Amino acid sequence: MNNILFLLESNLTPNLKDAFSKGIENASEPIYKVIFIVIVFFIIYAIYCIIKRIIRNIFKSAANSKAYSRRNRKR
Repeated sequence: MNNILFLLESNLTPNLKDAFSKGIENASEPIYKVIFIVIVFFIIYAIYCIIKRIIRNIFKSAANSKAYSRRNRKR
């Protein structure tokens, strides 16, 4: 009985280890790709929001300076 179990174990274990490791590799690669894409997307979105806010502030300050100069001209 022990010999049979030993033979089964020695024959199955490398194949199971192979299948398990390949399964984990195949399953984990797309997950890592998705996580990487999501992180890159958030970084790009954050940069976009920062640039948008900077441009908006520049235009606001320009509009405020024009309005301020108009108010001063009337006085």
